[in-house]
Amino acid sequence: MTTTLSLDEVEQLSDKMLRASGAAPHQAIPTAASIREAEADGIPLAWALDADGQPTTDPHVGLAGSMAPAGGHKGSALALLVDLLAGGLTGSSFSFEASGFAGNDGGPPDVGQVVLAIDPTVTTPTFLQRVETELTAMTAEAGVRLPGGRRLAHRAAAERDGVEVPDELMATLRSYAEHGSPSRRRD
Repeated sequence: MTTTLSLDEVEQLSDKMLRASGAAPHQAIPTAASIREAEADGIPLAWALDADGQPTTDPHVGLAGSMAPAGGHKGSALALLVDLLAGGLTGSSFSFEASGFAGNDGGPPDVGQVVLAIDPTVTTPTFLQRVETELTAMTAEAGVRLPGGRRLAHRAAAERDGVEVPDELMATLRSYAEHGSPSRRRD
């Protein structure tokens, strides 16, 4: 037997399970706080680096080192660009100079912020039509997908048909939503 849930019911159950486990809903990228909270269980290998820049699953070693860059080496390049703009253009601290946000050590972090607003229609009035033409041409090719396309198709199907969940799994999920995951329970 299965239970068919609407997407709203799936999201509500998911959020309830996350709250019962003590996790923040929809937290996809690790934070220093999530690493600190991972004391007993360790952290995923991709979350933090030790003082020598090597991946670690030990939260204490990771906090003594650094957070792993979101997006790997390309994410590092984007982070450098943002650091150069936010620190360099504003005269504020670069990230390596800023004190931490998680305490009072070192005083205020003195970080800068830069907002870039670009209106592409100023130089190219047909910009949106051109983008639509490019995306249409791309997706006409066999095997080409746009980022998020498959997720949107799955979501549309789930909104139309619901999400089937086997009854045994549904009972487990409801138990987790009510009492938290057994590995996280503080009985």
